[in-house]
Amino acid sequence: MGEDTPLRIVLLVSAALLVLILAVPFMLPYGSLTGLDGVPVNVDHWDIWSSIDPLSGSVYLLGDVFCHQEAGRSFFLNGSQIAFCVRDSGALAGLAATSAALLAIPAVNRRRSDFLLFGILLMLPCAADWAIQYAMGWNVWEARLATGFLAGAGLSLMIRYASDALILSVFAEKG
Repeated sequence: MGEDTPLRIVLLVSAALLVLILAVPFMLPYGSLTGLDGVPVNVDHWDIWSSIDPLSGSVYLLGDVFCHQEAGRSFFLNGSQIAFCVRDSGALAGLAATSAALLAIPAVNRRRSDFLLFGILLMLPCAADWAIQYAMGWNVWEARLATGFLAGAGLSLMIRYASDALILSVFAEKG
């Protein structure tokens, strides 16, 4: 397994999921999925997911399990609510974009310890945005999208840090 393999996997999975999230509403009749509000870590709409095609049902099931899917905090495409909220969609985009950028950066010019620090720092605006919007009762989707993107970028940096640390420790044991 090469040094970049974990990040390549993250890029592949996050980019594929983001493409599916955006494409699936166009695979269904106009406006067929709305009002999907639910609770994360719970399957709220199994009756819907089991009645549509397996690909669409699987994408929306992932959203149902990992996201609240509140209609007021989600994008709509082809008249249907997408499977994940604005913040989660932004996080996936940030994860994919930053993973791609990290793969393009030559390894010799990186300070690995910076990945952890900047990863944490990039997640802080998302936490602050969540707290402020929750406390004030606001729903500013542009802030949700932007801070979600930053959190996804931060997660990508932390994944890079962790995979580098793991690979270095494996090589140190073998050396």
